[in-house]
Amino acid sequence: MVNNMQEKSLKEQQLDALEELYHYSQKLIPAIETVSKELAGERQDDTEEYLKSVLNGINWIIEVLNRTMELVNEEEIVIDKDKINEDILKLGEAIREKNDEKMAEVLKEKVLPFIINVSTRAAVVTNQVFN
Repeated sequence: MVNNMQEKSLKEQQLDALEELYHYSQKLIPAIETVSKELAGERQDDTEEYLKSVLNGINWIIEVLNRTMELVNEEEIVIDKDKINEDILKLGEAIREKNDEKMAEVLKEKVLPFIINVSTRAAVVTNQVFN
């Protein structure tokens, strides 16, 4: 009985986290799009700070995903953790090289589709349970 309560509690916590992830990602997606454009040639005075905020947001999404992966991929593997780790390493490499063009490309071509996919999956998982 206690084990069932703990499991339910964990699942509820995971659902809450995924719901929060969904709402946060709705702000993060346009931010990634904006910072990608800035890095691709429209750099602003605050691009560096903006990039730091976006990277913190991406890290937060990954942390939540790590704690909810079993729920996210419960019925089928929707999020490939190895693939996103590979893409994040590419982003890290571009950042270390201070290569704006490469950062923009990885953010736009790899990270953004990943965040959209995670966001969509979070919406599906949380809505399925609430219906």
